Amino acid sequence: MPYFRFLFSLAITAMLIMILDRPFTIGETSLPALGRFFNPFSGFWQNAEPADFKINEEALDIPGLREQVTVIFDDRMVPHIFAGSTHDALLAQGYLTARHRLWQMDISTRDISGRLAEVLGPRLVDRDESRRVQGMLVAAQREVEAFRGSKETLEYMEAYVAGVNAWIDQLNPSEYPLEFKLLGYAPERWTLLKSALFHKSMANTLCRKEKDVANTNALLQFSRDTFDLLYPEYNPKQSPIVTGFIPQPKDTIRGPFPLPADLGFLPPLPFEEHPEGIGSNNWAVSGSLTRSGYPILANDPHLNLTLPAIWYELQIQTPEMNAYGASLPGMPGIIIGFNDRVAWGVTNVGHDFADLYTIEWADEDKTSYMLDGQPKEVEIVQEQIFVKGEETPRKFPVKYTIWGPVVAEESDTDTRGLALRWIAHDAPPVGELNTFLKLNAAGNTRDYLDALSNYTVPPQNFVFASNEGDIAIRVNGKFPLRKPEQARFIQNGSSTENLWQGYIPFEDMPMMLNPESGFVGSANQRSTDLDYPYYYFGFFDDYRGRYLNRRLSEMSDITVEDMKALQLDNYTILAEDALPAMLAALDSADLSDQDRRIVKELAQWDYRFDPEKLAPVVFYEWFETFTQMTWDECEAVAESRPIPRPDDWVTISLLVNQPDIRFFDRMNTPDRETAGDVVRQSFRESIDRLDEALEKGTTWGTYLKRQIPHLAFIPAFSYQNLITGGFRESLNSIKPSNGPSWRMVIELGPEPTGWGVYPGGQSGNPGSPHYEQMVETWAKGEYYRLKLMDNPQDLPDTVLLKLTFNPAR
Repeated sequence: MPYFRFLFSLAITAMLIMILDRPFTIGETSLPALGRFFNPFSGFWQNAEPADFKINEEALDIPGLREQVTVIFDDRMVPHIFAGSTHDALLAQGYLTARHRLWQMDISTRDISGRLAEVLGPRLVDRDESRRVQGMLVAAQREVEAFRGSKETLEYMEAYVAGVNAWIDQLNPSEYPLEFKLLGYAPERWTLLKSALFHKSMANTLCRKEKDVANTNALLQFSRDTFDLLYPEYNPKQSPIVTGFIPQPKDTIRGPFPLPADLGFLPPLPFEEHPEGIGSNNWAVSGSLTRSGYPILANDPHLNLTLPAIWYELQIQTPEMNAYGASLPGMPGIIIGFNDRVAWGVTNVGHDFADLYTIEWADEDKTSYMLDGQPKEVEIVQEQIFVKGEETPRKFPVKYTIWGPVVAEESDTDTRGLALRWIAHDAPPVGELNTFLKLNAAGNTRDYLDALSNYTVPPQNFVFASNEGDIAIRVNGKFPLRKPEQARFIQNGSSTENLWQGYIPFEDMPMMLNPESGFVGSANQRSTDLDYPYYYFGFFDDYRGRYLNRRLSEMSDITVEDMKALQLDNYTILAEDALPAMLAALDSADLSDQDRRIVKELAQWDYRFDPEKLAPVVFYEWFETFTQMTWDECEAVAESRPIPRPDDWVTISLLVNQPDIRFFDRMNTPDRETAGDVVRQSFRESIDRLDEALEKGTTWGTYLKRQIPHLAFIPAFSYQNLITGGFRESLNSIKPSNGPSWRMVIELGPEPTGWGVYPGGQSGNPGSPHYEQMVETWAKGEYYRLKLMDNPQDLPDTVLLKLTFNPAR
């Protein structure tokens, strides 16, 4: 009997192991293999770190090092690297980043290269195919060749790669990051290609947005006059980044360009939409406006918020540099930060850098297309996707034209395709990734401009300040020379007349240095005023830039605390522009007592999306409902084909200036509505929908369910129900899972002082106390002091760990 019970128990245990060793789904939530999670020898507990984790000192032998490196970890597990050369510092950076973020590095490069199905199964095949069709892997391979073209770049990139691999090579399976165990695969060694892929993933996030299909559909849907009314290129209320910069063009750009003949309505592209809400703020104020007499620089990039966080904080000190700031796991150097002489930061430019071209197939096999009246063969790249659980890889061809990859072929009978011309497909200049290492070591404005001279993708607004008193901002990158409107619509890919006509020269890119205003800044608004002679098109913020320039122009005797408060400012000009007109259109006779109380609260509201307020909840729902009702024509069309909804500023302008225009008439009612009718109907619908929330006393901080999801969307590893203020159109631009991913304020001077925070933690291990250590601090609008150490003996108050890296013999 005991023997039977033993066998029975063994059988049950084996069955449980089999069951729990497979992912399973509860409702809409997919859970990883829980048996691996609870395994006492290799699961979660093997990765768990005690809350009071402290080690005084540890010595390690690291292959590839040339000299000894010392690393001091402060109380937030931020490494301060002290090395005798840039090579050794970057090798140490690669090692430390992998030590804390290896799975994040792996999954992000798998995603952009189209290799998720290898580890996550068949449901990721479509996403992988879209990445391959977009040419992400080919673009990264071109970047690797550019690495190899510069001896210095190659040395630094290979040092970083060697550091990552030094960490990977000493791991055994029980020490793998937890997600590898749960998802059932092992880490691969790092390569130059993986770092290039990570760079391309940033380009994909920041500069692949286009609305060629949607705009073309809108142009076909409406008359040209109506299209120009609903989708104007320029907002007259814009407050641009650079004013008064008027270079003399070196080339004459002819236009306009023609649409392809016989073009019909177009379906959506077979890959995901560009993520909304990507933006940032940065600015610098001159010492003439500050209490200290030295410049202050601030930067807060707005990106998707995830755990692990997108940034990894560190200091790098070598004979060439002593820099501190935020790095990206997968790339060497510090992207946003400061050193003992200068500070720098970036925001996204927002121009359109991707164009779609029609391809007229010249044969039934679609292996050649017409170009200038002659057939031209495509270049075919045979792609294959390995799928978890399948023995044979799935193979498919991707066709490349002079424009780029063919990204859409609707059916076997279509005579047309669409090809993507995207700036990130181009091979970058040799040494481009040295840009940030040069900024890390910069000492003055000349060094800043030299660092930017070789930077192309993704284009950014680089803000700068120095302890010599200079402040500057430069709209920087590789910008196509296009004919007027060329970026807005589908183009005819049968003629080389529609090629880009070169690129805007570096010296003609918009820039301001020490302006009379005493400040420079950007918040993703339009780059220039209308006097700038080169044509460009883009997706520009209409409110944050206006507010930033307004506030900076009002300020004097500025302190670091003032700059922190500006980063945390919840005011929005969107409400300032829209709400008075909406309230004026309400008929008080139709309002209940509760309605009147709500209207009174809205009328007294200061347009700040503070977490404790009710008015932002009502305005948000009311304005969203109002715009949806107004543009029901677009909503109806969008069910079958992409079409853009007019910008909010256009909607507000029509409400104020053309309240009787036909677009306020609702499609599903027999009456002819005006703007006032839609305002009143949307108010009633919004208040009725908010009835339960109003009853509970819901405020803005709890109304939108903000969260920081885990990269694999594992709920237990995510941060749920984050309570904070902010709004998409306030400087504190916080959306449900998007927002300021790194807040930094630097005051220059003989001893610069830095303050910063990001919503996450240094460790990517969910079992570490440093996994989400800074989230609550970030949510409360608080900052940490960024300590730029002079030497390893200049210890912070709390040292968690001291590492000594020795060259392996």
